[in-house]
Amino acid sequence: APSIDKVTFRIISDLSAQEVALMNGEVNFMELANAPAVAKYEADPNFTVVKYPEGRVNYLAVNKFCETVQDPKVVEAVFAALNRDEIIAGAYGDGMAESANSIFSNVNTFYDPSVEGYTQDVEKAKQLVKETGLDSKTLTLYFNSERVYMKESAQIIQQQLKNVGINLEVIPLESAGFFEKVFGTDGDYEFYLN
Repeated sequence: APSIDKVTFRIISDLSAQEVALMNGEVNFMELANAPAVAKYEADPNFTVVKYPEGRVNYLAVNKFCETVQDPKVVEAVFAALNRDEIIAGAYGDGMAESANSIFSNVNTFYDPSVEGYTQDVEKAKQLVKETGLDSKTLTLYFNSERVYMKESAQIIQQQLKNVGINLEVIPLESAGFFEKVFGTDGDYEFYLN
């Protein structure tokens, strides 16, 4: 039997107010969403930080309705330009995420550690950019502005693509607009983060 008689959930939308409530003993448990917060509470002997896998994978998806990405070399150029570990370190911070090899989380029943994902190959990406004419186009990436790590991930992806000659416009959308955009049949953009 649990040793707790009652659990009360408090919805506190402001992160600063959450921390104040935790410090004042008004709440006993709080989810930490960034590396600096984890480091702060791990260093404080009054708190115990428990790390657990969320079971989700944030990923860069290709819009199958877009004419530009019908050429597999375009997709290959983009993914060859990307360094997953750099995206994770820059967007999430130390110890907050691990690199995925597919859309399945490592806690998913169907996760297969032997699947090989893309690996960064900047020279190959530059070659494919010239071959496909991507250096004369602007690609578009949408992301959900209400989800953590998406903005930072989009900005790092934008920079990594710039390094191989691809111009990427990143566009934030609030949740309803994001899902309407990316789960429709609109072919006017190439990529989205989900």
